[in-house]
Amino acid sequence: MKRRRWLVLGVVACVLIVGFRWWRARTSAGRAGTTAGASKAEDPRLILERPWIDRIPEKATEHMNAFLMVDRESLGIFQKGSQYQIFLELFRHKRSGTTARPEVSFSFPQTGKQAKVKYRIWSCDDLDGFDLCLELSKNPWTGPTRYHSAREWEGSGALREVQARLLDATH
Repeated sequence: MKRRRWLVLGVVACVLIVGFRWWRARTSAGRAGTTAGASKAEDPRLILERPWIDRIPEKATEHMNAFLMVDRESLGIFQKGSQYQIFLELFRHKRSGTTARPEVSFSFPQTGKQAKVKYRIWSCDDLDGFDLCLELSKNPWTGPTRYHSAREWEGSGALREVQARLLDATH
């Protein structure tokens, strides 16, 4: 069972690294758009089934934060890492609140820590190649509160594979 979990963590880390490299190859370095501050809020369910990253590192030794929340069985994984160092943490989540004031509760089995966070999602273009922004009222992992994702990442084959392996490892 322990081997299986390490395999899942490795697969998730690889998916996040491949996603980062795919994005990097697809966009030109150093370009950034502007955020439409008053953009209409998006569906709060967009927080699920897609990776969220805080930034694109400029050097291999710079860290970035990323997380993915899987809807089925309310599992997720958080990663803080560079190309040389990776910290991973599995967590459970539960969404609540209203469409206008969504919340998510996090539970971290390793530490027993709990966190309840309000969030909002909107269309944005402040990071080239990404079209969604996520703002957390506080970061349960301590760090940035703004994350970015892309609409096209939803339901991709790679994410479905990670999801299946993550679910297999927890049973």
